[in-house]
Amino acid sequence: PQVIFTKLSVLDISINIPGAGYIGGDVYCEKRCRSEYASTTNVTLTVYPNPGFQFQEWSGGCTGTATTSTVSMETSKSDTANVLDTRKTLKVSLTGTGAGSTGFKIISNYGGSGGISCPPQCEAKFPIVDGQNIILYPIYSQLGILVDNFSGPCTLQKFGVEQVRCENLIMDSDKTVTANVATVPIKTISVSVTGP
Repeated sequence: PQVIFTKLSVLDISINIPGAGYIGGDVYCEKRCRSEYASTTNVTLTVYPNPGFQFQEWSGGCTGTATTSTVSMETSKSDTANVLDTRKTLKVSLTGTGAGSTGFKIISNYGGSGGISCPPQCEAKFPIVDGQNIILYPIYSQLGILVDNFSGPCTLQKFGVEQVRCENLIMDSDKTVTANVATVPIKTISVSVTGP
């Protein structure tokens, strides 16, 4: 019998920023991938950026600014989907007598992977989303610490005596919010019981 050998070509694809999305179409690739194809194959590639990233252009065997491109595998090819990070940075600055304590954290209600959890994560990137309202609020793990004020590009909301939040924070640009952390005295109550 006649043996027919099929020439195989290697397709090496990647996204220039790891974690910025994935490449789909005839493949599925989140970071960098290598596949072999017959030399007569046409492979369709489509890039799907994550929120906060914008596709710019293909480089390598694929070219152009359309999110979908087709590469002919008559020879081995290397293709890169180039995306731009459009996320904005939010920083939380801590002030006050309790700023160095480990008995509290400033938390964000949104942030994709990571977000604000300060300390120690006092800086994070957020995608620009229409109507996205970032909220910062404190949580506590010990007594004697109180976040009593937020200042910066947000609305201060107070709930009762000891709860404050930073609301209406729109991440259309890089921003910094300052949280004042106070130390408060711990009151003790003594109870004595008398009688039979």
